[in-house]
Amino acid sequence: MASDGSRARRHCDPGREGLGSASMPLPFRRHLSRVVLAAASLGTAVSLSLWVAPAASAPAAAADTIGGTLTLQVFKPTPFFLPLNREGAWLASDHQLHFGACLAIAASLRVEGRSRVQSAAGAFAVGVAKEIYDATLKPRRLGRGASRKDLAADLVGAVAGIALIAAVDR
Repeated sequence: MASDGSRARRHCDPGREGLGSASMPLPFRRHLSRVVLAAASLGTAVSLSLWVAPAASAPAAAADTIGGTLTLQVFKPTPFFLPLNREGAWLASDHQLHFGACLAIAASLRVEGRSRVQSAAGAFAVGVAKEIYDATLKPRRLGRGASRKDLAADLVGAVAGIALIAAVDR
């Protein structure tokens, strides 16, 4: 199995009836479980896909038998965080937007009567949700990955929002 991201394929006997774990040959099941465990221990993602169709060489009387192929694809996952050189400067506009948004959220929650801890946690949770989106759902062409500096700006913004309301309330 190559660890460079290439895909490896293993096929089950298509002459078997069904592809449940009981119908797979025992040596194949043992080998498959070793491959999955080895891939998981290396920190790779494992994707199993199953295609089932009638066997092409089956006679008309045995048309109800099922043949199929079990495909195992092993690939390297993308990192959650962006590389440090792609996160930008500390005062980049993206980080300023994160700071301002969390400041506004924390201040708003504080004005509405939430405690300091609840306000900070709520604002920071919104920032964390945004970074999870950036790392998982953001289109690849826009650069997928969470930013440590965005999270730092979120935290500083949440604290600044609480401090701003505390200063105004005096």
